[in-house]
Amino acid sequence: LIFFIAISAIFSCTVVKKYKPGEPFIYENTIKIKGNIKKEKETDLKENLLKQIEDSVLVNAVSKLPWPKFPWIIPVPVIDKPLRYDSVAIRQSVSNMKNLMSSLGYKSSVITVDSSLKIKKKQQRIKVNYTIEAGRLFLIDSIAYNFGDSLLQTLAMVTRDESLLKKGDPFEVNMIDNELTRLVNVFQNNGFSRFSRENIIALADSSYFELIDPTLDPFEYIQKLSEANEQKKNPLVDVYFMLNTIRDSSSLKQY
Repeated sequence: LIFFIAISAIFSCTVVKKYKPGEPFIYENTIKIKGNIKKEKETDLKENLLKQIEDSVLVNAVSKLPWPKFPWIIPVPVIDKPLRYDSVAIRQSVSNMKNLMSSLGYKSSVITVDSSLKIKKKQQRIKVNYTIEAGRLFLIDSIAYNFGDSLLQTLAMVTRDESLLKKGDPFEVNMIDNELTRLVNVFQNNGFSRFSRENIIALADSSYFELIDPTLDPFEYIQKLSEANEQKKNPLVDVYFMLNTIRDSSSLKQY
């Protein structure tokens, strides 16, 4: 029993080497996510959030034998030449995380950070805690194609079932980008060989225009207002794909 307790203690230990005495350094980074996040997605989200931490404030720990002598017969986490605490890099890490959350559809996320200092002998260990309040997840309500050109419009409509972008999906930037790429490929494969990504844009709208309708009677207005308030809890986005300002007319020529 004593042996297994000792082994557990070794595993729970992190050894720090080649540190500067008296200089605070990054010892640990933690991520805590709050909000309505599905369990199966939380692990991946946490890993992606950790990747947003600036290199200059990462924990450069590896698993290895810290010293070639007893009791270090089992690899443990070793921080070699730990990185000093840098508040500017930490603030940039928070900005990176917020941008990531926004790209995943969480447009109102709030990210806070706090740090704690633990002194061990001559080591000043800093633990940095990032707390992510996910906020509301914006969902796609409708998808529309409006290219003006009849041939492009027809191609977009007859191939729309091939799109991975669906109503009810999270409003994720990478999914919008994938749809733009798909449309460009469809157009190029059907004779528009000069068509490029510069010729197409996506616009998003989350306004509730029905409340502007002057013909609504008071009872209808109350109903629409109630629907609008409910939408604020579960915000919806309409996505429109259309032509950008075309400078070279040859991009709209079908060969």
